[in-house]
Amino acid sequence: MPDYEIDADGATQIYRTTFEQTSTQQSADLVWRNVYISQRHKQVLCIDRLLQDGKTFGYVYLIQSEDSPYADNNAMHWDVSDHRLMQSVAPILDDCMSLSVSMLQLLQNK
Repeated sequence: MPDYEIDADGATQIYRTTFEQTSTQQSADLVWRNVYISQRHKQVLCIDRLLQDGKTFGYVYLIQSEDSPYADNNAMHWDVSDHRLMQSVAPILDDCMSLSVSMLQLLQNK
């Protein structure tokens, strides 16, 4: 089950925070997305799944915090898994969504 669905126009339907049930069968005109946050590993893992000719394939996007908080004095360091900083992670996930939507549009135009 996806956390949310994305259509070819980039519109999303969120399921994680609602009580609506999505279909258990994915259609070829949607991207199913799941987002996993691991505070232990300081990672945000995003999995976008697409369907083509009855086969599922996908993209995996991994956003990782640096291991050493003082690796470079000139760089800003922040924990991508910190819920208070999700507004900083959201634009990165939007960029990833744009890539997946582009692939969905390409598959639909075949």
